[in-house]
Amino acid sequence: MTDLALDLKKQGHLPVVYSPVLGPLAEDVRSHGIPVYRDVPQIDRTPDIIHGQHHPQTLAALMFFPKTPAMFVCPDATPWNDDPLIFPRVLSYVVVDHRCKRRFDVNPQVRPENVRVISNAVDLSRFRPSSPLPGRPLHAAIFSNYASRLTQMPFVTRACKTLGITLDVTGKDFGGIFLIEKRHVCRSLS
Repeated sequence: MTDLALDLKKQGHLPVVYSPVLGPLAEDVRSHGIPVYRDVPQIDRTPDIIHGQHHPQTLAALMFFPKTPAMFVCPDATPWNDDPLIFPRVLSYVVVDHRCKRRFDVNPQVRPENVRVISNAVDLSRFRPSSPLPGRPLHAAIFSNYASRLTQMPFVTRACKTLGITLDVTGKDFGGIFLIEKRHVCRSLS
């Protein structure tokens, strides 16, 4: 969210962020002069477009701004609130991978030409390596909301154990969704 809002601002737009749950990420966005609101009625200007994620939040914005079109973004292939939001003013859908896209492909109410796969991006000017990697890794991490005993976990765990590497796992089934920023782990907005 921070990178998207910063890039929109850099391009001359006036981004506004809404989330019913605010935390360290919201403070980071605010520190860059971008307004962040906990309640939609607090927003003091009508947006040109709603860039929505999750049904309740996107629908709240659509209802409060009755003439504003929206795009709906799906970053996760499993929770109900990331299913395609069918609403007349949702004009396009963005999914972050082909696993998410399958949710949209099976919905007859979503026209395939309105769905685009746009992979998650990173601002390489903000996230730079701090030092060269060691010759032999000592620590490994999996950052995935899909990590489980049915996916990569058994293979990565076995490989790390064989090589004597410690392994940390972070994701929705392992204590929440996290963002890595400035070499610190920070809990995300939702």
